[in-house]
Amino acid sequence: MGASNISKCMKHHGFDRPCFKLSATNSNRYAMFYANNSNDNQAWYSGVNNRRVQCSYEDQCKQIKAAPSQTVLKFLSQWRFAGDPIKLVMTGENLDVLAAGIIQRCLSDPSNPSNPIAELYLARCSLNEMKMNDICVGLFKNKTVTKLDLSKTLMKPGMAAALAKALEHNYKNGGALQELVLDDSKFEEKGFESLVSGLSKSGLAKLSLQRCALRDDSASALAKGLGTHGEMGFIRLVDINLSGNFIGDKGAEAIGEGLAQNQVLLSLNLNKNKIGDEGGVAVAEAVRKNTSLQDLYLQGNELGSNASVALTRTAQMSSCLRNLSFGDNKLDRQHMSVMHLLYKYGFAPEKKE
Repeated sequence: MGASNISKCMKHHGFDRPCFKLSATNSNRYAMFYANNSNDNQAWYSGVNNRRVQCSYEDQCKQIKAAPSQTVLKFLSQWRFAGDPIKLVMTGENLDVLAAGIIQRCLSDPSNPSNPIAELYLARCSLNEMKMNDICVGLFKNKTVTKLDLSKTLMKPGMAAALAKALEHNYKNGGALQELVLDDSKFEEKGFESLVSGLSKSGLAKLSLQRCALRDDSASALAKGLGTHGEMGFIRLVDINLSGNFIGDKGAEAIGEGLAQNQVLLSLNLNKNKIGDEGGVAVAEAVRKNTSLQDLYLQGNELGSNASVALTRTAQMSSCLRNLSFGDNKLDRQHMSVMHLLYKYGFAPEKKE
């Protein structure tokens, strides 16, 4: 292909050398031309391809008379060239369908492996089923995203099912997704069950469900995964944060049953729930049988003297427990002295939300 066939649109594309507009018919020839004439053809081809994505996004926004997201435009500008992994933060943006489609394409597009998305933050983005489906489809074969934040999302059953499917496919396809944050999100019972099913088939190591209004039934669903071995269990989850929910004694007892069988979990946060004496005792007794848990947080619950004694004994007997914290509970003065035993055995209460 001669130089006469290359249209000079350098200014239009923002590059420092001439190129021509890609189309379905000439994109392959274009790639071949630069493969033979450029040492950095991969980054160059990816840059033009991503510029096309940006132009397409802007054009579509104009057609529907909507203002393009400046965050998306800035991201596409960064995504054009080789560099460090990108942290895409869309927190608080009213993400429209077009922007969700662009993110899907960038997640699933293998043409730019040198500048991948490493962390994706979509908290408070007004996601619905269509937009959630786009994001999840992009994650199916993505191999670079390690953290996904979907905090403050109204997670309807269809959205939770799409997320569960994405977690499963991401793991099966060799994905790198390790951490899922769903703080302040709201679930319907059926949707939460779908999510739990997906967790057992995922590669997640960390899960955060703070302030999600979870109750005993939700805790019981999670407990089944904790206590199940093999493919249906949480065999890779090492950190679960359930702080700020409404888990009571029944939920804590179920979690205790799961903990007694689980030998993978390293950290469990149950701060600021509604766990009383019975639930606290059940958790304490379960931890004695557990050989992996290192950090247990039970601050701000409704634990009484029986739970405080049981937890103190667990601190003495456990071979792996490193941090045990159960301050800010309803302990009477007579039993507050048990807290001093924690210091004696090296288990100083530690604040963590």
